Amino acid sequence: MPFQVTVDPSRRWVTIIGTGITDAAGFRAALLEVVANPMFQAGYRILVDSSELDYTPTVEETHQFAQFHSANNSLRSSKVAVVVAKTVDYGMANMFAILCGLKDSPVRSFQSSAEAEKWLAES
Repeated sequence: MPFQVTVDPSRRWVTIIGTGITDAAGFRAALLEVVANPMFQAGYRILVDSSELDYTPTVEETHQFAQFHSANNSLRSSKVAVVVAKTVDYGMANMFAILCGLKDSPVRSFQSSAEAEKWLAES
């Protein structure tokens, strides 16, 4: 599986690191793994680092991810930072952030892990 998921209850932090090739189903499986983890709780900060992932979601897939995110109370109340490397992925991540923001869910996209972690650490 191209995703490594870590849940740290002491920090109230989730890290999802993607590497290699995947698709929408693989990405969704990683999100479902987080939601199903008994250590994960609403309000955790989530860092999704897909900068080494060979996958760009389509517009339709981005809408589906935003719908899934907004429909899940635990995810919707969690602060999420998405890190990407490619410009096209940054655009899709921004679309995802905007769609989630319409449902009052704090999501932002970044091209730097350090900036993403700094934003997540802010109250």
